[in-house]
Amino acid sequence: GGHGLDEGNAPHLNVIDPSDYLQAFSHFSYRYTNKRLLVCDLQGIFNTDMVPPTIELTDPAIHYASTKGRRMVFGRTDKGKPGMNTFFRTHKCSKICKYLQLSAKNKKWNRDWRDESAQRTSNFQS
Repeated sequence: GGHGLDEGNAPHLNVIDPSDYLQAFSHFSYRYTNKRLLVCDLQGIFNTDMVPPTIELTDPAIHYASTKGRRMVFGRTDKGKPGMNTFFRTHKCSKICKYLQLSAKNKKWNRDWRDESAQRTSNFQS
């Protein structure tokens, strides 16, 4: 019992749709890496046969904002900062984004995660 899932095919319901998790994960990846990485174009199967239900993802795109002009660090689908901008032009925060307080206006989130996130992204050469 699974069904196809991608970031763009969720019906608008008053409940949390599985694709809302994909959108929120993309948004989270951007905030957690201090705007250096964005994992997006998430597709896969929402597997309701597993307990708990699981989203099995395939073929993500990763956009990397290099400070030294490096391009396509994560392959041909890596569009860097322009790819991130494209994502956020269409992204609508769901209940999950709001629950995680991912809004750019939330300075406390930024401060609380900055140290840990900076450590994680320091492994990437700009």
